Amino acid sequence: MTISARSDKAAARGVTLVELLVVMAILALMTGVTLTTMRPGRETLEEDAQRLAVSIKTLSDLAVTTGRAFGLDIEEGAVMRYSYGSEGWSRAGTETAPSDVTLTLLTAESFDYGRRAEDDTADRFFLQDRADEADTSPPVPPRVILSPVGEITTFSLRLEKGDRAMLIVSTETSQVEIRDAPR
Repeated sequence: MTISARSDKAAARGVTLVELLVVMAILALMTGVTLTTMRPGRETLEEDAQRLAVSIKTLSDLAVTTGRAFGLDIEEGAVMRYSYGSEGWSRAGTETAPSDVTLTLLTAESFDYGRRAEDDTADRFFLQDRADEADTSPPVPPRVILSPVGEITTFSLRLEKGDRAMLIVSTETSQVEIRDAPR
């Protein structure tokens, strides 16, 4: 009878503090596992920046492998891609930013578009040769140029989403990096 008397006594006391803490720890662990495995419906700002940086790097690699220049510019919240061919600069595609992300091209190194040397073939894509079309002015090249020799115009592209901001920058060594932007 003493055994049943103890169990009646324990049942009357309720749950011990240790039992309560064990249950809370199990619930916290299950919640943590569930939240880390669930993906939100929208991409994070870091994912948007990573996707755009990879796109820029891929375009730079394409410029080197094909021997053609490509360009980038920002127009109405989209990244416009351009290619340079025998006809000059032409639009090669558009990468639209998510509607909740604001894109701003903060800085882009400027080139002297009027410069032309006789044997300067590396810079020929900065200019449009329209000698036979005297009445038409050449279109302005995009602000960011990815050259066939692996060089990238130095630029900073700011991405903003809510209260967060990130920068995609090209370095002096033509690398593309993602950084946190100051507010």
